[in-house]
Amino acid sequence: MYNHWLAYLNETTEGHYQELVAQIGASIVFDTLNWSFVNGIDYEALHFVEGIRKKYC
Repeated sequence: MYNHWLAYLNETTEGHYQELVAQIGASIVFDTLNWSFVNGIDYEALHFVEGIRKKYC
């Protein structure tokens, strides 16, 4: 997941923090999956997380 994010960011953005943003993006995905396995699928929560991801990643 990290490598996918990093490749995407390197192609689409210029900046000094692509590696950090890629790590954050991958963490958001995996943490959301883990949370969903424990708590069940909550579409409102998933929408909330997608908003965060779009804002920062």
